[in-house]
Amino acid sequence: MKLPHPLKYYSKKTYLVVADGLSAKIYLIYGRRFRLIKQMQEDASLNDIEHHVISKTPSGQVATIEDENLKERVKIHFLRELSKSLSQDLKQKIYEQIVLVISDPEKNIFFKNLHPNVQSTICMIIAKNLTNKHPIDLFKVIDKQRGASFSS
Repeated sequence: MKLPHPLKYYSKKTYLVVADGLSAKIYLIYGRRFRLIKQMQEDASLNDIEHHVISKTPSGQVATIEDENLKERVKIHFLRELSKSLSQDLKQKIYEQIVLVISDPEKNIFFKNLHPNVQSTICMIIAKNLTNKHPIDLFKVIDKQRGASFSS
């Protein structure tokens, strides 16, 4: 797809990573062209089932046992996988820089697991959950944030 003309172009191969704690969309942008190249989604792990997060009641009904840390563990697992994927893509020179759109709580978890080489490619962070936005709307938000320090 093409960026509409009022929006700025990208002179470097740029990943737009739009993530929350359970899903991510990764767009590759170069010049005025962009495309969705990867979607990632976290599903509850079978490991959690083995640890009795879900069990059967004596009458045979399935019951969910509350695990206060389950959501946090699932987020951490997903964000680690996203971090690994970005690191592999950087080694393959698929992108040169990253625009990261992620909410604050997830951002903190994400950065704890992010390789320093990948961190150094991040040219902009937008601390919002915009995973359900249309791509053109995302680029409009990014364009408003782009300043002199952003090397397009």
